[in-house]
Amino acid sequence: MQIDSFARSYIKQCKFTFEKHREALQFINKHKLWNGFDRYGWLAKMMLLIAVLIGCYFISIVYNWWQNTGANTSNLYSAASSVGTLFQDIFTEGFKPLYMGGMKYFVLILAEVLVFHFSRRTLEILTGKAGQSKFEEFVIAQKRMIKVAIFSFFVEVIGKMAFGIFFNFYGFLEFSRPVLVLVLQCFLLGFAVVDNYNEQFGLPIKASFRYTLKYSGIALVTGAILYLLLFIPLIGALAGPIIAAVAATIAMHEFTGGELANLTDIVPDYAPPSGS
Repeated sequence: MQIDSFARSYIKQCKFTFEKHREALQFINKHKLWNGFDRYGWLAKMMLLIAVLIGCYFISIVYNWWQNTGANTSNLYSAASSVGTLFQDIFTEGFKPLYMGGMKYFVLILAEVLVFHFSRRTLEILTGKAGQSKFEEFVIAQKRMIKVAIFSFFVEVIGKMAFGIFFNFYGFLEFSRPVLVLVLQCFLLGFAVVDNYNEQFGLPIKASFRYTLKYSGIALVTGAILYLLLFIPLIGALAGPIIAAVAATIAMHEFTGGELANLTDIVPDYAPPSGS
């Protein structure tokens, strides 16, 4: 009975979060969430520039394909074949760092100024209360994102090791390993975004992780959509974190009924932020 109840709640969270991602763009445009972004100055611009340069790396793959293969196609068959080569190059050269290492977390660290600003602006509108969005607050959030990224990366490594041990004993289930690894990666990437919401209520990182586990469907869908958006050259590194931040904040606030605002002892290690 408890498993069935958990499954229904999990599916409900996933569907709810998908809907909020569809609403995110309208919410951003309606409330002009970009207002005030210029307060973060040169540091934010520099970090976003690096994120864009990473996107340019993907474009270089397309350009090299066109120079070496695409521009020399003489018929429909060879054109189709060359397009296949392009996608193979993109996945093997471009996406491998995102899948195999911590590059996805590195991109999120660079884009933290976007996640920070849009998450805070969204929560201000949802609650009607002005929050702290000064440069000093961003620096604190940036340091925390680095810690969260390192935490998530090590959890991912440990999870992969655990999967390896499991499949050594149950080799006939080996086919499911890539799916499980991808689910783990998406959840952890989503947690890194959701943590920006939890942080605003004073949750330490470990408590934030435990709390996010209760709403793992929200984190999973947020991470999965962000993962896909990161694969879009240039645009993904900018639009992905923005959409994820807004959608995750709305989803967490509405699905939980804003319970963190009045939390006292539901979450271990909870400490209300000073001045609240």
